[in-house]
Amino acid sequence: MIRIILADDQRLMTDGLKTILETRADIQITGLAANGRQVLDILERSAGRADLVLLDVRMPEMDGVQAVRVIKETWPRLRVLMLTTFNDENYLLDALAGGADGYLLKDMETAELFAAIDQAMAGQLVLPGQVAAKLRSSIARQKERQQNLDKLHQAGFSPREMEIAALLAEGYTNSQIAAALYLSDGTVRNYISAIYEKLDVTDRTQATLRLKSTFTT
Repeated sequence: MIRIILADDQRLMTDGLKTILETRADIQITGLAANGRQVLDILERSAGRADLVLLDVRMPEMDGVQAVRVIKETWPRLRVLMLTTFNDENYLLDALAGGADGYLLKDMETAELFAAIDQAMAGQLVLPGQVAAKLRSSIARQKERQQNLDKLHQAGFSPREMEIAALLAEGYTNSQIAAALYLSDGTVRNYISAIYEKLDVTDRTQATLRLKSTFTT
């Protein structure tokens, strides 16, 4: 018997999953939760007597990324699959780093859902093709961003110049940068002049375009 806890802040989602999953004789739903804290409460009350948690990424109070870290630290044998949509790209790597055993797309077919559960219980990492493509894209962008940051370090950017460059990339004005970093307008102008020189550009537009790929990917 595979004992499963379902966690999603939309009750229709958990009720629907419960109905589908219980059509299999070897699956038992042992808890329904609306956030990560409720999942932890269920596990604590049952002394961790569950085999798998289906965990929504976005939930109030404690989201899935926070919850999976605690679950894996406290009950490392538990399998955890994240319930995700295409809008959750920023959470993918964080959840995997926290110990998630894979992802389920909320619109997946029933057969795919059962197959994913069996794969997770067999110790396999569950990554639907569309999610894997998103992860590859995210990793590529992070690699590009790190390469750009390395170039700024090599160009001699100081920590303060890096801070100002990040705000510059977001379109902050000199006055807004000064207010955000508690600097005078004159000090900000001096830093920005130094940034222009190190980037080998002559104006704000060129600098912003050059920096956007580093700070906004």
